[in-house]
Amino acid sequence: TAIPLKEAAAPYFKFGMAMTGNQASTFAVKSPEMRELLKYHCNTTTATNLMKPQYMLVQSECKKAAANGIEDPVIDFTVTDEALAFCRENGIGMRGHTLVWHAQTPDWFFRVGYDENNEYVDAETMKYRLESYIRQMLTHCQEKYPGVVYCWDVVNECVEVGDRETESGWYCRTSGHSPNNTNQWYDILGYEYVELAFTYARK
Repeated sequence: TAIPLKEAAAPYFKFGMAMTGNQASTFAVKSPEMRELLKYHCNTTTATNLMKPQYMLVQSECKKAAANGIEDPVIDFTVTDEALAFCRENGIGMRGHTLVWHAQTPDWFFRVGYDENNEYVDAETMKYRLESYIRQMLTHCQEKYPGVVYCWDVVNECVEVGDRETESGWYCRTSGHSPNNTNQWYDILGYEYVELAFTYARK
């Protein structure tokens, strides 16, 4: 019976909450109580972890495609579609999080044939994969759920002062979650990966 928080916050900002941690089984849309809470209080939300590459990419299908000469990564939208459909039906906007990050992007995504036992791909191959992934994510959301995803976190946490990187001029993150604790995006593309991601997203 309290005033919806989205109305209380309306003069200042959108109000929302994250829909899950890192398990599809705990998605808020699977709980009747959480569905009602979201509808009553929120005009924005985010899928957080479950929209990150680790959960969107399908290694087995990526490997099959690569074996047939197709470099485009294969994405499974099944889980996020459930959240996007809920948001569309209830007039709730979603913040897309996140397209590019040094974490929660599988190491095999950066390797030849999408196989963790192979070498890392070259820069041109990685650029192609990056653009394809971003294009598929944005196209799917825009065409199937127009207007639901109203903004994207294109690149997440790309600055790390402690890494002391100097070439970019803004301490681009070089540390990450590769087997050598490096950022594979930076290892393959250098700091240019940040601008490339925004360029592809805008395109």
